[in-house]
Amino acid sequence: MEKKSARKFYLKEFRAIAHAISTYEDLNLLFNHLAEGTCRTFEAKGCSIMLYDDREKQLFPVSSHGISDDYLGKGPIFADEEHSSFFTGEPAFVADMQDDPRVQYPKAAAKDGIISMQSVPMILREETIGIIRIYIAIRLFIVRKMLMHCVRSHFFWDWSLKITD
Repeated sequence: MEKKSARKFYLKEFRAIAHAISTYEDLNLLFNHLAEGTCRTFEAKGCSIMLYDDREKQLFPVSSHGISDDYLGKGPIFADEEHSSFFTGEPAFVADMQDDPRVQYPKAAAKDGIISMQSVPMILREETIGIIRIYIAIRLFIVRKMLMHCVRSHFFWDWSLKITD
């Protein structure tokens, strides 16, 4: 018998995030609240917000919630031009962090209890500026594609997840 997928994001949360993005004056506080709110909304283990540095050619964490300092300091995060949501502009989902060639630090993920990950590009004025990664402590599979709509840096996520044994 197939389990019914549950809706994980609601209009109320979207409005709160959109309002926050448009009204915050302190960017660090915005990122902290966005990371924490994303974890709560998606019932995720953790979330990190990373911005891309053109000179260093890597992503740097600017905020996180629910993940250890050890995991955050695991090493440089280079964006793969072929697969990274930063370069493709599309959300990327990793069902198994231990068995996916796109994952740079699978042992660090296992040590922190991270099994699945959703990576979503942050787009501002048609330019990708970073990514939001949602870390999940259980194995998930996307039932229908995650949709991302960016209008003037407002994010809208609508996705369904299915938990498998």
